[in-house]
Amino acid sequence: MEDSTINTQTELITDPRQLVNQYKRSGLFDDERKKILNNFKSSETYELLQKKVEELVNLKIQEDNSILVKNKGRTSALIQSSFINTGNVNGPSSSLKTNNMIGSNKTTTTSAKNMSTADRKQREKELVQEINHLMNKYTEENVTRSESLNTSLLEQLTNLKDKMEKEEQEKISK
Repeated sequence: MEDSTINTQTELITDPRQLVNQYKRSGLFDDERKKILNNFKSSETYELLQKKVEELVNLKIQEDNSILVKNKGRTSALIQSSFINTGNVNGPSSSLKTNNMIGSNKTTTTSAKNMSTADRKQREKELVQEINHLMNKYTEENVTRSESLNTSLLEQLTNLKDKMEKEEQEKISK
């Protein structure tokens, strides 16, 4: 009967969901997420992304300059809806800080002022597509296919699994 208890305990330890939950609870997930975000913020992609989002915000302001005096949260939601309405189901990254850009009261560019409504809408769509492309490319290259990230995650998860199994074995032997 003791053997079945040991097998049951071992099965629980090797359950991927349990390992993932423990990984998150231990703070390792947040640490990796912060590293990825900091690397992104120091990249050329981030700078380019900020410029494109700023241009998008300026186009939105040109379309309706009353958004400068509206609630920043509602204005941010309006701009984020541009992403959804142009085909990006996930919306923009929460780290874009559109509220800061809206609150900066920057003037729109001369080219935006001279654009027709149709041209502005077309440019908005282009910007959203460019932003999506930038984010997808960066994510693919620096997260999804990152050998160093994958190696680090594998090492952390293996160490965590070993620790969990050791703790479980200690409980069983008591």
